[in-house]
Amino acid sequence: MNHRSSASLVIAGLLVLIPLLAAGYFFFVLTKTGQALDYAAYFGRGLEGRVAVDYDRHILSWITPIHLALAGGVMVVLAAVRRRPLTGLVAAAALLAAVFGAEWYKAHLPRPHLSPAPGKVPAYFSKDTYPSGHTTAGTSMAMGLILAGAARWRRAIAVGAAVVSTTYATAVLFLGWHRPSDAFGGILW
Repeated sequence: MNHRSSASLVIAGLLVLIPLLAAGYFFFVLTKTGQALDYAAYFGRGLEGRVAVDYDRHILSWITPIHLALAGGVMVVLAAVRRRPLTGLVAAAALLAAVFGAEWYKAHLPRPHLSPAPGKVPAYFSKDTYPSGHTTAGTSMAMGLILAGAARWRRAIAVGAAVVSTTYATAVLFLGWHRPSDAFGGILW
């Protein structure tokens, strides 16, 4: 694949994902129907077992500044070994941008209460939730490895990245840290 077609794929991806991210926010956060669906899914999470909760708490504990820095370093080294150091730097920078961007959005996007919740909602759910920072970090680390990895391994890495991304998204749901829309926003961001 040449540079021009790679750039076209990235632009096409952005043209799809950015509107989906915005649509998810506007529907699930700013409409009564979206909030009702989000709450229904959130309160249905009580079906998970203790083992799942312990596992989820464990994997979410890996999202720390040190682990994010290590993941960025692995991307840089992996790409440098492939003689593509710029690709590694871009992947690591994209990881940092995604994590800081998610935190910025969480701090600045309003979260009005438009739909009654069928149960007790944590106080922090009124702000600082969309998109999920843990889901963003897990997804971004996995996506960075796709970029930094060798072309012949990208399909296999992509399958692993999908597993990692969905694992982080479901972990924040099972622990009750986020609504489904927050996790979905983290994947899209």
